[in-house]
Amino acid sequence: MKLSDSGGTNRLSAKSNVPMLVRVEQLWKSRVPVAQWGEYTMKLDRRRPLDDMPWMMCCVDVVSQQMREFLEREAPGDLQYLPITATFRGKPVPEATFWVIKTLRELDCIDHQKSEYKPMRSQPHRVTFQRVVFDLDEIPAGVMVFRAYGDTTILYIRTRLRDKIIAAGLTGCQFYPINILDSFT
Repeated sequence: MKLSDSGGTNRLSAKSNVPMLVRVEQLWKSRVPVAQWGEYTMKLDRRRPLDDMPWMMCCVDVVSQQMREFLEREAPGDLQYLPITATFRGKPVPEATFWVIKTLRELDCIDHQKSEYKPMRSQPHRVTFQRVVFDLDEIPAGVMVFRAYGDTTILYIRTRLRDKIIAAGLTGCQFYPINILDSFT
């Protein structure tokens, strides 16, 4: 699956990803809702049912209509939903309604003294975490979905939201433990 603009000139792949990634980075730098969004397509490799949160190649989180409705109910105000058209062999797939999600909550909540991390080789000003520990006082009780300050790749959710996603039978989500804290539910 690849993400491209409506003209197809900015198709995202491992070799030609710069134009789209520039737009994606601009999306994630600001935590305010996007006022203007172009027409983007999600090129499917095969015409088959997709997960509710399909894996994308460019650090963009995409969700199905069913997942959107679930998140709007369970995490109101945490995300913005931007339309994207699924295509197969250049034609829209009308039964596949998907949305790019933009996180509206960015929290400065990582406890750097208790977390374990090291500088990235390619970008020494950025770090890679081996173990993330949150300062729970910096996470408001009502926030269910957020990104940590400065991180454009990882989407954090509360344990109780994860449990509801699993119970609802929504597919495609990959959950990884960060730090075991019962109070982060």
